[in-house]
Amino acid sequence: MVAVIMFALLILLVVVGAPVSMAMAISALCAILFCGLDPVIIPSLISGGISSYTLMAVPFFIFLGNVMNSGGITHRIFDWCEALVGHIKGGLAQVNIISSVIFAGISGTAVADSAGLGMVEIEAMKKKDYDVPFSIGITVASSLLGPIIPPSVVLLVFASLANVSPGKLFMAGVLPGVLLAGILMICVYIMCARGKVKCPEPEPFSARHLWDATKHSIFALLCPAILLLGISTGFATATEVGIIGCVYSIFVSIIYRTFSLKGLLQALKDTLMSSASIMFLMGIGNVLAWIMTKEQVPQSITKALTGMTDNKYIVLLIIMAILLFLGCFMDGTSIQLVMVPILVPIANAFGIDLILLGVVVALAVTIGAATPPVGVCLFVLSSVTGESLETVVRGTKPFYFPILFALLAVAFIAPLSTWLPSILA
Repeated sequence: MVAVIMFALLILLVVVGAPVSMAMAISALCAILFCGLDPVIIPSLISGGISSYTLMAVPFFIFLGNVMNSGGITHRIFDWCEALVGHIKGGLAQVNIISSVIFAGISGTAVADSAGLGMVEIEAMKKKDYDVPFSIGITVASSLLGPIIPPSVVLLVFASLANVSPGKLFMAGVLPGVLLAGILMICVYIMCARGKVKCPEPEPFSARHLWDATKHSIFALLCPAILLLGISTGFATATEVGIIGCVYSIFVSIIYRTFSLKGLLQALKDTLMSSASIMFLMGIGNVLAWIMTKEQVPQSITKALTGMTDNKYIVLLIIMAILLFLGCFMDGTSIQLVMVPILVPIANAFGIDLILLGVVVALAVTIGAATPPVGVCLFVLSSVTGESLETVVRGTKPFYFPILFALLAVAFIAPLSTWLPSILA
C-alpha cells in the first residue's frame, strides 16, 4: 500500500511539472513518514546510494566529453567521417551517424552528442542545403548512440544499481550500437534514394582526402580506441579508463592548440553541474529502492508476472513497453533509479541475463530522450538551432520505427549483447 501511494504521488508531481528529483525526494519522504519510520535514516540511505566505486567513473566521462567539445575536437572528427563516408547516398547524414558512433566512444551521453557534435553536424548540412527537419531528425536519432556505445553513463548507472560488471556492460553495448548505426544508415540511404527528403548528391570518394583528414585528426580518433582497448583487455577499470581519457583529452587539446583555461573551467563547471544532478538522483533513488525492498514490491510484481506467463520474451516486451512509456515523462537516470531495483529480481526469476537487460534498459530509456513531451535531446537541438520543437519532432518521426526495430532486435537476439562480453571475459 505504501509503495502504491509513493508511486502515485511521484507520478502526480511529475505530471504537474515538478522537477523529477524533487518529486522523487518528496515521494520518498512521505513514504517513510507514512511507514512511521524516523527520517534520520534518509542521510545514510542517500550516502549509500552514491558511495559505489562504479559511480566514480561518471564525472570523468562527462568531463571527457565536455573537454572534447570545448577544445573544438568535434570538428576534426566530423571532417574525418566526411572523408570516410561522405560519398555514400545521404552524404552528410551518413557522416552525422558515423561521427556520433565515434563521439559516443568519448562522451557517453546523448546530450553531449546533441549539444556539441550536433551543432557542427547541422550547420554543415544547412550550408549544403539539406532539408532542415531531416538534418535535425537524424542528429537526434544518432545522438542516441551515445548512451549505448561505451563508455556510457547510462550503463554505468545500471551497473551500479544491478551490481554487475561495468566492463562487461560496456562491451555488451558495442554490437547493439553498431546495429543501430547500421539501421539508421540504411534508413537514410532509402529516404534519400527515394527523394523523400531534400538531399544533395554526395561528392565522390577521395583516398587522398581521407589520408589528409586522418593525419589532421589522428589524435582525436585515438581517444575512443584507447578507452575501448583499456576496457576490453581489463587493463583498467571503468573509473581508471575515465581518468586516462580526461588526461588524454587535455593532452590532445594542447597538441591541436585549442586548449584554453577558460574552456577548461567551463568544462569543469558543466561537469560539476551534471555530476551533482546525477549523484543527487542516485542518492534519492536508493531511498526509493530501500522502500520498495521493504514493501516487497519486486517480489509482488514477479509473482504477478509468473501467474500471467512463463515466457521471458513476453516479460521483456512488457518491460520495454513500461520503460518507453516512462521515457515520455522522465529522464533516463530517474527511470533506472525507480525501475532497475524492480527489474533485476524479475530478470533473475525469468532467466533473463542481466547484461542483456542492462543494454535493453539503456536503449529503451535513451529513446525517451528523443520522444516528446520531455525528450531532452529535442529541447537541446531546438535551443541550439533556433528551430521550433514541432520542427524538431517532425524531423525525428521517420526514425522512431528503425530505432524501435533495433530495440526489439537487441531484446530478442541475445548474442548481440552477450557474445562480446563472453569472449572477452
